[in-house]
Amino acid sequence: MSYIKQNPTCDDVSLHRLYSCLSMDPTKMTFSKPLIAAITGKAIGAGLELALACDLRVAEIDSTLSLHKRKHCIPMMNMGTIRLPALIGLSRCFDMVLTGRELRANEALEFGLVNRVTPTGTAIGVAVKMIDAICRLPGLSALHSDRSSLLRTTSQSFMNSELTKLEFTEALNAFKNEGMKVLDENVSNQPNECD
Repeated sequence: MSYIKQNPTCDDVSLHRLYSCLSMDPTKMTFSKPLIAAITGKAIGAGLELALACDLRVAEIDSTLSLHKRKHCIPMMNMGTIRLPALIGLSRCFDMVLTGRELRANEALEFGLVNRVTPTGTAIGVAVKMIDAICRLPGLSALHSDRSSLLRTTSQSFMNSELTKLEFTEALNAFKNEGMKVLDENVSNQPNECD
């Protein structure tokens, strides 16, 4: 964020450099093993985008999932605009993205955003049991082959493509145009805890 403030007129070279630095973001990495997100509490904004980067998502019954970023004028830039519609469809994606609506775990299950809903305090244990069950299945090479094929035929195949750069560039431009103003207003309206 400080980079954006210091460079309000980023050229293509600067954007490419910044994008390259952010490529180590876990939401942009490709993992060779299945990942399961255990959601306890709130998965909001980048937290939800991190969960979207996983193969499966387990949420506790009292969990909430949202892209509150819209309420703060911060666009998605962690593959959320690519992964979310692939998981839940464009109409439901628009419902979440455009309104900033928060989903409770059961509604997220209905949307297809999470795979399982568990009682409070059990998501991590359920995720571990799921991993154990996956590991006990025979044919590790078949698992890797099937998973790789699924990832290539869905939105995950866009990981290193122009779509991620486009998402990033559009998000950064929107944030520079409006997001910084909203963020500055929010920060200046917060009471100083040191007073």
